[in-house]
Amino acid sequence: MNEGRSKSDLLRFLDNMGRKGLIPANTASARKAAANKVLSMLTDDEAQDVTNLDVDETIRRFGNRFRAEYTALSLQSYASRLRSSLDDFKRHCDDPLNFKPGVTKRTTRKARDSGSVAPGIVTASSDPSTHVRPVAAVQILPITVRQDLVVQIAGLPHDLTKAEAQRIANIILAHALPET
Repeated sequence: MNEGRSKSDLLRFLDNMGRKGLIPANTASARKAAANKVLSMLTDDEAQDVTNLDVDETIRRFGNRFRAEYTALSLQSYASRLRSSLDDFKRHCDDPLNFKPGVTKRTTRKARDSGSVAPGIVTASSDPSTHVRPVAAVQILPITVRQDLVVQIAGLPHDLTKAEAQRIANIILAHALPET
């Protein structure tokens, strides 16, 4: 058993991060809510050390269990919040004296829309050579086909076009049996 690395330790850690002002209180609250919901899928043994969790697998299990209640976008947000929480928690567990949260600053919508940015706000570089291609927005997309059948599509890019979606749909249609 790894003391100090359990689900309840993580939730306490997130409370402390918000209370101490290490991250905004709303961020801490959103991270804690996501972690609490998603980690409800864990067995008692799994909840003893959350630092070694496979976030994608845990989100997949959560999505399968509650697929009617959450959209793919919600699951993506939960995965992101859980991953950030666990990354911070692991760094804190490994070196509590030198811990610094890994929160990045974002521009406000108004600043992005107007093209101006307030002082202290970090923006993405306009140099294309520094851009990192974003990972797929949906890691695993479960689709209920019939009452007893759920298929999963993985690797959809965040910038999927209608033409690309139609191409995927056509490939799937080619596998369908004719209706009788």
